[in-house]
Amino acid sequence: MRGSTAGRAAGVACVLAGAAAFLVLRGAGGTGGGGGAAPETDGPGSGPSPGTRAAGGKAAPGDPASAAGTAIRGVVVDGAGSPIAGAEVAASCEGAPAPFRAASGADGSFLLGGLDPGAVFLLGARAPGFAPGVTGGVRPGSGEVRLTLLPPIRLSGRVRSPGGAARAGARVRVLLLYPGLAKPLGGMEVNADEEGRYAFAGLPAVPGEAEASLQGSSSGPRRYDPPAGGGGEVPLDIVLDAGSAVAGRVLSEDGRPLEGVEVSARDPDGRARRSLTRDDGTFEVPGLAAEPLRVSARDPERLYLEGREEGVVPPRAGLEFVLRRDPGAPGRFVFRCVDSAGNAVPGVTLETAREGAGRPTGLCVAGADQEGVFRPGQDQGGRYRLVLSRGAESATVECAVEPGRTTDLGTVRLLPAALLRGRVVLYGEAAPAGILVLVGDSAFPERDAVDAEGRLAIRALPPGRGSIRLAHPRFEQAVVPWSAGPGETADLGEIRLRPALGAVRGAVRTGGGPLPAGSVVRLSREDVFGRGSLDREAAPGPDGRFEFPGVPSGTWRVSAAAPAGGARHARFLTGTAGPEVVLAEGEQREVDVTAPRR
Repeated sequence: MRGSTAGRAAGVACVLAGAAAFLVLRGAGGTGGGGGAAPETDGPGSGPSPGTRAAGGKAAPGDPASAAGTAIRGVVVDGAGSPIAGAEVAASCEGAPAPFRAASGADGSFLLGGLDPGAVFLLGARAPGFAPGVTGGVRPGSGEVRLTLLPPIRLSGRVRSPGGAARAGARVRVLLLYPGLAKPLGGMEVNADEEGRYAFAGLPAVPGEAEASLQGSSSGPRRYDPPAGGGGEVPLDIVLDAGSAVAGRVLSEDGRPLEGVEVSARDPDGRARRSLTRDDGTFEVPGLAAEPLRVSARDPERLYLEGREEGVVPPRAGLEFVLRRDPGAPGRFVFRCVDSAGNAVPGVTLETAREGAGRPTGLCVAGADQEGVFRPGQDQGGRYRLVLSRGAESATVECAVEPGRTTDLGTVRLLPAALLRGRVVLYGEAAPAGILVLVGDSAFPERDAVDAEGRLAIRALPPGRGSIRLAHPRFEQAVVPWSAGPGETADLGEIRLRPALGAVRGAVRTGGGPLPAGSVVRLSREDVFGRGSLDREAAPGPDGRFEFPGVPSGTWRVSAAAPAGGARHARFLTGTAGPEVVLAEGEQREVDVTAPRR
């Protein structure tokens, strides 16, 4: 539970803050005076016992430096009055660069000598098993100081509205009111959990104040007192009035409450506070100023059109938004998936292709939720072909997605995948590097499908019939049919590539002035995703002319890129795209690219 985690973290913070308070705070408990004695510089707990004199300011009984006017004497005891041996005692005053330290003896007594008699000190002690104790306003020679250390307490409770609703996420801050200190110490914070609960463990057993805040609203300080003798639980519920609020509900056209709709209230400066509707469609946006606001209701699933109302002045209750269905809303599909043995699988590689899109619409690794359902996302309405694969198994599913609706594909069973093998050659030699292999009409190349020797291997293909395409920037695309059942291997034999004979040439027009040095012209394949290895570059001549010989058929785009930076180069676009070029096999095309001024 997040509340208990927050409590443990707060406990650590409280102990550290309390321990640090008496070691490093200066002047917090005094009302005047300045330090004139030289403080010690030993590390914590390194000072000698009261029977010795340290160069840093500790003095032993009987030492001249421990005269009544320049020393603080005292005893450290527990709640029953028994002495605490080995407690670390520290004193600090305004202007002292480091605290004065001592350790209590077997009888709990301590002595801090060599102090400025006119200074006012903050005095503290700590010992294992006890919360730190701090007291202020201590002057040298003012008599024996009694420091009582008690077991720590645990402060816990619930932050709620005046009507009892949980204030989830409210920030709770605690300040410690040590006796004799002019200012409170602490400032430890935790956030309330979903039920509004909070907890601080390990707090010093002194009075304190707790304050809750949320979205600009505050409860104000609430005082609490520890039990006598320290230790135990201190309950404290905090009522947090959220201030002015806008409340209401969100419904569909047929009167159904809509859960999870985001309601925002935006002020004239554009700042917004937000809330989500509950399962009954109701909402509340608290912490608002009494000024005209624009309140809107927006469906994160994008199934409904946004509702909006202007000029809403808080406090305002009874707002009602009726959201209409968006006729162009995206649809989605969901499914469960099992392997060939019927075991549920937690994740698959999913490629989606929408009919008529000309290329696949997505490729991702999809994971199932806690209920084992895959919800890969939203898509436009239409017919889709899905290819699911996991390891050596795969499946193909065809479905229709309706706008604004969820299509349940049921359970998809993966089958042992088909395997394709072959060898890519060029005039009897191994094929060149940079060949991309695409399955069917996919625009996503297969990874590492062809090795350095030209051997082709494609795994995890859905069983059935199909074709593969092989693409290269200087060779014509080859299309090879295949057929294989579940777990079968199709041997494609030798696949020969033909050199490309097409060409794309033209000029880069700058609109005046020469091309900057270092400019390049890039020819990019447009009908293959992840097409970097199919791109080609050429350096244009002084007149801006360029030429790409040996271009295979396909869809290409020419772009010019000029170096960025410098006053002269700033007038050119860093990258300028030319027209799309659809090239037939062996065709020669002339293309001009214009690089406009900025």
